[in-house]
Amino acid sequence: MKGASMKARIAPAACLALLLASCAAPLRYSLPGDPMAILPQGATAYLRIGRAPLGDFAPVLLASLAPSAQASKYLASMLDKTDSIAVAVFPADQGPGRGPPESLPRFEAVLMGDYPYRSATFALRQDGRWKKDGRGRALVDAEQGLGLSFPGPGIALATSDGGQAAEAAPAPGNVDRGADIEASVEALVDRLLVPGASVIPPRLSALGDSDLVVWVPDPFGSLAVNLFGSEAAADIDIPAIGVLLAADRVVGGAAGTAAGGPTGGEATYELTVVFLMRNEEDARTFRPAVRLAWYGLSRAFLPEEAGAASLRFELAGDAVAASGLRIRASSIVSALASLSRNAHREAEAR
Repeated sequence: MKGASMKARIAPAACLALLLASCAAPLRYSLPGDPMAILPQGATAYLRIGRAPLGDFAPVLLASLAPSAQASKYLASMLDKTDSIAVAVFPADQGPGRGPPESLPRFEAVLMGDYPYRSATFALRQDGRWKKDGRGRALVDAEQGLGLSFPGPGIALATSDGGQAAEAAPAPGNVDRGADIEASVEALVDRLLVPGASVIPPRLSALGDSDLVVWVPDPFGSLAVNLFGSEAAADIDIPAIGVLLAADRVVGGAAGTAAGGPTGGEATYELTVVFLMRNEEDARTFRPAVRLAWYGLSRAFLPEEAGAASLRFELAGDAVAASGLRIRASSIVSALASLSRNAHREAEAR
């Protein structure tokens, strides 16, 4: 009888161990030195947020973009274990299936941190909404429009379809939606196993280790149409490859200008802005136009920071750059939310 009792106690534990092992066997990969190398080309904007500013930005940003979205709440719950996030934000798909305004933007993300990958995968599989994908490397919730993969220790991959077809309840539509999300998250896993080049040009790689990095390719394309309108955007003929904004948290710093101003104890960041041009001649020719364009961009994205519009831009080879501005964390959150919402709506301008 005693032996039978012992076996009865061991059996559930053995089954649980087998389930954990079978549903979350780690893949063979190396943690990426640059998570931007895992993200796909073709996004409207790319963001990388390090450990220091995560507490300043991420919770407020998720809440402001999609306060009622279940996907937003789930991602927010992962932040305590996250050291850095790299995100590619895409325009919403066109057509009647676009998600409601309160949905998250369409994105793909690489999260680095201390994730219990086996137990996390097991826990998701106990929720009936999450389904293991066909290749067994990810889980998909077609109702939320979210895909997640925990390939192994130290990393998580996430995708959102931007709430596409969120109001369409029929099951056949959800099947198609789930397949799209599955393809997106599986492509992220493939790039983790065989990383490509970083989406940030090598010329600007020295700024890639900043606490916050934002890279916007072709800033004077369709994104400018959203910000300034089609007529005004048509007059902005600046051949910029992209604009990079890098910000580092300043301990005890003050916002407003390099000289500072009162912040009421709010976290402060020192900002560097670089417009990368095609060549040095373009940089020299279009520097005045870049200054004017930055004036418009700063008024649109940083309206509470008076010193932003007066940044002094200098030539730096094939780039036009400025640095030294200190701004409040709340202003950066507002700018990131605005950028993400504009990227989410960009398809409407096409």
